[in-house]
Amino acid sequence: MKTTRGATILALCMAAAATSQDASAQRRRPPPRGRADAGVAVAPSGNEHRFIAIPVVEASSMFQRQRVWLFTPPAGATAFGINTLGQGDRVWALLPSCRQPNPDDPRDPCPVGRVTIEVITGSGEVQSVGPTDVATTPNSRRVMSFVIPASADVIRMKILKNDGTMRYEAAVHRAQLVNLPAPEGRAQGSSFAFDLTRYPSM
Repeated sequence: MKTTRGATILALCMAAAATSQDASAQRRRPPPRGRADAGVAVAPSGNEHRFIAIPVVEASSMFQRQRVWLFTPPAGATAFGINTLGQGDRVWALLPSCRQPNPDDPRDPCPVGRVTIEVITGSGEVQSVGPTDVATTPNSRRVMSFVIPASADVIRMKILKNDGTMRYEAAVHRAQLVNLPAPEGRAQGSSFAFDLTRYPSM
């Protein structure tokens, strides 16, 4: 009788220990994470992905770290092809220049090839033009113009390198684009002269 009772107690202790180990392993296991790309939180939902928008001022700040400046063009502005893109929310993206490679300068001569904006939710297509040089001087800064349709809800903005690889992306609500600042500078006929001292590219 004592032998049987001892075996039973030992079996119960071993089962409890195994259960405790399983619980500890579950506590230590990190929770599953969805893919995240620098400003775009992506939550898997079935066969689709749901993009979580961030405030446009936060996305703009991250763009500035890549030396890309986002603006709301002045009312009535026609420069850089913005007047050819139809109706909607208008955006200028001021890019750094693309320079000729210099073996004595280790920096990327063209750190930003272009910016893209696309509709994630809602409807319609984003119209764009550029990059367009802001001046005729060598190594000029460049501008891209965008018009986002009012039927769009969440949009995705990307910074692409010259070889097409992505440097940064963010999803924002189209309605928040009005929070982008107007650029410092002045109109020059049908063009616009940015005060580039306010917007460093290096």
